[in-house]
Amino acid sequence: MSSDPTVLIFQAWIKNSAETLAALLSQPAVPQAGSSFIVTPSEMTGQFHDGAFHIPITTGGALTGPLILAIDGREAVMVASNMLGEESPGDTFGALHGEVLGEAFRQMVSFLPAALTRALGQEVTVRSTDPSYGALPDLGAPLYVSLEFPVKISKDDTISLFLFLPATLAEELSAAAGPGALANEVENDEDEAEERPRNEAPRAQANVSQANFSALPTGREGPSVSGGALDILLDVPLEVMVVLGKTSLMIEDLLSIGEGSVLELDKMAGEPVELFVHDRLVAYGEVVVVDERFGVKVLEMVSGRPRRAARSAG
Repeated sequence: MSSDPTVLIFQAWIKNSAETLAALLSQPAVPQAGSSFIVTPSEMTGQFHDGAFHIPITTGGALTGPLILAIDGREAVMVASNMLGEESPGDTFGALHGEVLGEAFRQMVSFLPAALTRALGQEVTVRSTDPSYGALPDLGAPLYVSLEFPVKISKDDTISLFLFLPATLAEELSAAAGPGALANEVENDEDEAEERPRNEAPRAQANVSQANFSALPTGREGPSVSGGALDILLDVPLEVMVVLGKTSLMIEDLLSIGEGSVLELDKMAGEPVELFVHDRLVAYGEVVVVDERFGVKVLEMVSGRPRRAARSAG
């Protein structure tokens, strides 16, 4: 276990964050020993060559200053794809990936006030802005402390959660916490380590049970979702789009369009329309009118790539 004061202060936070990931991934997520490094602004912003998914944080109360929670871009795609139940994660970080991982990050941020308040013995508040994907912002400090917390999410996969904070803020945090608070964190870790062998079998059973009820629902299971593991995902807004049909035009034809022009689409009258969620085909349906508004009656759910390919070929 690390002896760095700043790492010890965030031990409780990383445990709670790992539990959040475990619930969303429906598999164990085991935090490993954290580490810290002093980095320059260019080293911090250039650390992630493929970009990073990050959320800016500002603390208030007994500790005032900026932080950044981040994860490497490739690892962000992998984690978000696993949360969504995608069969083969790609290399592109899409909008839906950002929605689900953003909610997970917000949940992680919500654990910070309790961890910092316990370490300082005074109330610490936390607020965050919208997460984003790309280069990390420079918070304007000459030096930063980079805290890396590896989390093992499978036999072969380990991801790293990063916290970046100005070096002066890290010094202020360590000084304000004092040796007593750090000793408590170490004692809590040792107590859990002693209890772990006695509880090893029940905890393994709990992991199996969690994987059973936390699987993402399919369309045939209906809209009801049980269990608290998916509460974060249930509040994620999704963009739904219905495609009536498409066509292509030459520039000459496009310029001749005016009021009263009629465009012929590639669908026959009565042919099912396509229902997309975040640019992903999920169902076929027919257009209906409900209380003087257009709607779509779902006729068939799309359950996977083979079925979609067969439909397109037909």
